[in-house]
Amino acid sequence: MSEESGDIVKVDKASWPRTPVGTIDWEIVFEDPKVGLIPAISVAQKTETLIDCAAVITEILFSRASDEDIRAGYTSSLASLAINNIGESAEVVLALVITFLRDIKDDRIQRAADWVRHKAQRDASGAMADLPTDGTSGAPKKIDPNDPETMFQEVFCDNLDQRFLVLCNGVTQRPMDGRKIPFLVSKEFSLRLQAVVRKEFMPIILPKCRHLIASAEKIPLKIREKNLRHIMADDLTRKELWDVWKYTWRHVMQEVELPKKPKTESAGMLKSLVKAVQAIGENEQTYSMEAWQEDVATARMQQATVREIWQQLTAPSPVFEPPLEEDKLLLMNMFAKTPGGLRDQISALRQIAQQSEQVGRAFDIYAKGKDLQLALIGVSYQHPDLFLTGNVLKNMLRGVSQKAKELDFPLILRYLKGFL
Repeated sequence: MSEESGDIVKVDKASWPRTPVGTIDWEIVFEDPKVGLIPAISVAQKTETLIDCAAVITEILFSRASDEDIRAGYTSSLASLAINNIGESAEVVLALVITFLRDIKDDRIQRAADWVRHKAQRDASGAMADLPTDGTSGAPKKIDPNDPETMFQEVFCDNLDQRFLVLCNGVTQRPMDGRKIPFLVSKEFSLRLQAVVRKEFMPIILPKCRHLIASAEKIPLKIREKNLRHIMADDLTRKELWDVWKYTWRHVMQEVELPKKPKTESAGMLKSLVKAVQAIGENEQTYSMEAWQEDVATARMQQATVREIWQQLTAPSPVFEPPLEEDKLLLMNMFAKTPGGLRDQISALRQIAQQSEQVGRAFDIYAKGKDLQLALIGVSYQHPDLFLTGNVLKNMLRGVSQKAKELDFPLILRYLKGFL
């Protein structure tokens, strides 16, 4: 085509303006009349050029290996936009592409804001750890438990902790037969996780739940907490909070990958498009060495923070075995389970143990389609005389193949292999 995307849009990350707190000013990057990406592509006369420009912008903005899932999602959306609007005028496609790019802009602004809030909260927590004051008297700063935001945080954290309370119920909080108990049935570990959630997670979670907090503020104080718990138990709200929890967990607990060092030539599916953008006059690189070095430094800082947080959770304890790196996904997914669901599973397993003549067969029937690992861990430590020394756990899993045990019950093999 005669109208080249490289003649229209320039993606030079090294020259992007920064906000006073050091994050990229995405509003200017996308909207500035002189240098913004959206005004730049608005001069395109062909639909193909508009799609090409949007594709290049997407590829460059999400160039890190850790961005793969996000990049794939936006690329798929752009492909659908192109396919569904074949034959439309450039004006129609431009409006759709602008909406597409503004979705990316909003995502970038949100991520930057999350990072700033998270950093500010960490800095404040560190500075105030020894003596939180109100700034005048030197006395500890008082927290109003009736404040809607404070109440939301307390209900959210209590909701999370209920899962551990179900698993810890009746478990002796000391080593059993000389062996430390697993972190999943440890009240001490639950408190550790609570502390991390309050300090590291809440600065990200609270802004994403403003509408729930605002709703709670309208409720009379007398029934506010009860109503908030009811709202959080609603299926739609639970799904929403699960999405927020997953996003926050990955943001706080997952190390980003270091960006790849830029090459002299672009590679990949959009090679020709990226080269077109880079071939602007002097043929300068889109991803400069300076920008790469800055991104590497930022990524290493994030990695160090994630490791520091994980070390807080996995510090040695005389009572419990801390989680391993491979347990991160398990901990994240605990939020997807309900305390009531866990309680019902534990009750059912105990009933099978006490009332079934054929424990193994009854377990096989009950276990179909269910994830019972957490419930088995909990009930085994709650009733060790029955499940462990009484061989119920062994009989329940007798018909489960070794491969299936490794897949479905890795924690049972880790902590209770001697009872199988």
